[in-house]
Amino acid sequence: MKNIVYRISRRFFLTAAITKRIEHRIRLLYPADRYSIIKRTEVYLIKIYILSLAIGAGMLIFADFSLYYGCLVAVIVYVMILSHVNTQLGKQEVRLLSMFEGFISEVHFHYQFNGMLYEAVEKAIEKVPYDMAVHGQLILNHLKGASLGENEDYRDTAPNNLFLTFYSLGMTVLAYGDKSTKTGSVFLDNLGYLKESVYLEILKRNRLEAQFKGLSAVTILPVFSIKLIELWATSNMPELRYSYEGLMGIITTVFLSLMTAGIYKVITILRNPCRNREYRTMWAEWLLDREIINYMILRLIRAAPKSSEKINNLLKSVAYPYNIREFEIRRICFSLISLPIACAAALSTGAALSISVITAVLSGVIVFKLPYFKIALQRQLMIMDSEEEIVRYQSVILMLMHMDRITVEEILKHIRDYAVIFKDEIEGMINGFSYAGMRVFSNVKENTGFMPLEKLMDGFLAADMLGIEQAFSGMEKDRNYYVEKHKQENEEIITKKSVIAKAMAFIPLCLVILVKLILPFVLEGMKQLSNTGM
Repeated sequence: MKNIVYRISRRFFLTAAITKRIEHRIRLLYPADRYSIIKRTEVYLIKIYILSLAIGAGMLIFADFSLYYGCLVAVIVYVMILSHVNTQLGKQEVRLLSMFEGFISEVHFHYQFNGMLYEAVEKAIEKVPYDMAVHGQLILNHLKGASLGENEDYRDTAPNNLFLTFYSLGMTVLAYGDKSTKTGSVFLDNLGYLKESVYLEILKRNRLEAQFKGLSAVTILPVFSIKLIELWATSNMPELRYSYEGLMGIITTVFLSLMTAGIYKVITILRNPCRNREYRTMWAEWLLDREIINYMILRLIRAAPKSSEKINNLLKSVAYPYNIREFEIRRICFSLISLPIACAAALSTGAALSISVITAVLSGVIVFKLPYFKIALQRQLMIMDSEEEIVRYQSVILMLMHMDRITVEEILKHIRDYAVIFKDEIEGMINGFSYAGMRVFSNVKENTGFMPLEKLMDGFLAADMLGIEQAFSGMEKDRNYYVEKHKQENEEIITKKSVIAKAMAFIPLCLVILVKLILPFVLEGMKQLSNTGM
């Protein structure tokens, strides 16, 4: 039965995206054979469907079923389930990071005695829990494969950048050997930096979890109470039935439900680490393979060059997996699908045809604009993490700067693996280095307004005259400064996010009480007083 659930979910267009998302994250968190990954995905899907039925039943149990209310329930269930999946997989990643911290300690302990990387990793694998041991074995296999010249890329397999950093450390030792400095082994120093980064990431995520605990329930529960409030109000004052079942009552219910779903989604984005969670969809690529559709999309993009360029730059800035053509075709299709659904839902409430058409058009416009606003929000949240990304670049440079035969171009290629916010700048430097040389760093320095990145460019420019090791000799102090600074800023960022989330979480509760309880009683009371006066 579970296999049937998985196959149907993988093929049905409404559930295919979320199924692929779960399967992809499980593959990264629990690397195993295809059968084991599918089995874990099946268990997740069954839990999700049970939860969806419970949420839907909770909203429909006190309500007469109608098309418009059924659509509202479907939207709310979808948003809640998507957020629930992201939250649960995020918790699993934190659990894995905790095991990874122990794994690093074991590797550090064994390496300091014999200086043998493979042996240290093998002994560490024996000491850690099974889930981490699987990842450790995978890293070891990739390291051995790379040393034998096999082209296996760990970047597509690593659960996150911290695991990728460990792999890069191992590759660096294999390629250039370890080196001793005044503080001891460069590899062990870098393991210490990595362990500190893992600890800070765990601390940040646990802090976010604590600050956001209970907000999801506070946000979504008022929507479940709408029908209960209406039942209680009409039992005490039957005259309110028209206020709730009439057009205005339906409009306010739709508004409150969609607003709550939107707020719930924003809180989830604030709560979870900022990374793009979208995955490519086959139907969008299939549509763009049709020559006429591709031509129409290109004409649409060229018709508004400034707007298209703005969207394209925004997509690149958040490392969106779609290009602008795929982004446009997706939001156009979703917008067109929403038109008949919104129109039919409005007609089912008894609204006139003209009002139903206006409702459908408004719905289409909102659905069309939502993806852009979502990406813009992600971009703003990513800007908060700019300094953290510079710290990651510094960590990479500290790993490589002491190695013999290392070049500036090779350092840039290693940095590219960790670039998100400044991905375009790093790619541009790599592509331009072959013909422009050190001028690429001057160009980035002139065009950026971000001081830590400018200082990093100064280091690269100095490396041309002084050599890499001497040019970045003061970076360790800078890195320690930015790490300490980022600890404090993390607290401030988390506090700001939680303040915003808490303020937004109580908006649905306040509006439901005001719109569904207080205003109908007040208006009906004023109406009866007016009739009595007459």
